Amino acid sequence: MNYRTNTTTLFQRLSLALISTGFAASFSWAQVAKSTDNTAATVPDAATLAKYDKNKNGQLDPDELAAMKADMEKAAAVPVTSAAPADKDVIELSPFEVNGADDKGYAASNTLAGTRINSKLEDIAGSVSVVTKQQLIDTAAIDINDIFMYEVGTEGTRQFTDLTSDGRGDYDNVAGNPTGSNRVRGLSAANIAVDGFVASSSIPIDTYNISAVEIARGANSSLAGVGEAGGTVNVVQNRAALTRSTTNFTTRVDSYDGFRFTLDLNRPLFRNKLALRVSAAYEEKGYVRKPSNDRIDRQTLVLSYKPFPKTNISASYEWLNEWARRANSVTPRDTITLWRANGSPTWDWKTRTYTVNGVRQAPITDVNATATRPTGIVTLGSSGVRVLQYIDDGKINYDERQ
Repeated sequence: MNYRTNTTTLFQRLSLALISTGFAASFSWAQVAKSTDNTAATVPDAATLAKYDKNKNGQLDPDELAAMKADMEKAAAVPVTSAAPADKDVIELSPFEVNGADDKGYAASNTLAGTRINSKLEDIAGSVSVVTKQQLIDTAAIDINDIFMYEVGTEGTRQFTDLTSDGRGDYDNVAGNPTGSNRVRGLSAANIAVDGFVASSSIPIDTYNISAVEIARGANSSLAGVGEAGGTVNVVQNRAALTRSTTNFTTRVDSYDGFRFTLDLNRPLFRNKLALRVSAAYEEKGYVRKPSNDRIDRQTLVLSYKPFPKTNISASYEWLNEWARRANSVTPRDTITLWRANGSPTWDWKTRTYTVNGVRQAPITDVNATATRPTGIVTLGSSGVRVLQYIDDGKINYDERQ
């Protein structure tokens, strides 16, 4: 009985001692942790001391800690936002213009040819290529035939000889109209547009005032605005820059006695308000066959005006003077041998008679009658009716008879 009582008492004392030891250890650890926190709080960095240590005692007192805590809570309550740029620093580009400043080398990112507004090439559901200014310079391209020489699905005078007929037989369209003697996708000549507006193909394309060339293949009338089966070439002309002055002068010569000069001047008259750009080109093309020649003299004047932050007005005027006596691109054809073999026939429109082998035939009334027309003479035009012009006694006379 005494043994059990002593054992129970001993167990109770041992448990009480363990509990007291654990409490003491916990209390000691708490005191150490509190002391450490206080030490860290009272030994801040130099910047914090300079701001909150008012009495300059090298530590933060309770009132100074309270001030620091209040500032920290206030800073945490304010949301962090990025400052919006001032309106004067925001530049909004027109959706109807393409800025070539984003072009990198031969890679262009935007075009007008797809939708007639500034659109990303990757968003265009059509075959559209953009020839950048850098590519035009590197390939020494001057006209549309130089450009087509390096593009996909296009043929110019370097790869294709365009023949047409005007009623008198085949006609050399390369010599007559080099700008229109091309094919896109092997179907038809390209439509020509300038800044999205349809232009005449008889006006030659010249890169002296061009910042980029956009080629839209296929009809794509819903995209390009015109519906030729071949495609459309849209020329993006230079614009006057409102912020910088530039001067460019180029010259070139070739082995066929040809030469060319170009000048491009851009001047802001009132910075960010009014700018003027003048471009000029003079060229004389040389040919192997002499005295063939093609002389071009043209100038472009561009004015840009920005009366309000979101309003841009641009106007341009171009003057062109071209004189050409181009060489034929087709093989010469011999029609004299056949004419001589058939008696060298001639036609006298005054007496309305044919002469064959020196013998005058009886007058006829219908020149379109093939039974009476000798071989070697053809009528002019599908109806055989042409206004005839001749010089007699120093005067120009006309005859509209058949």
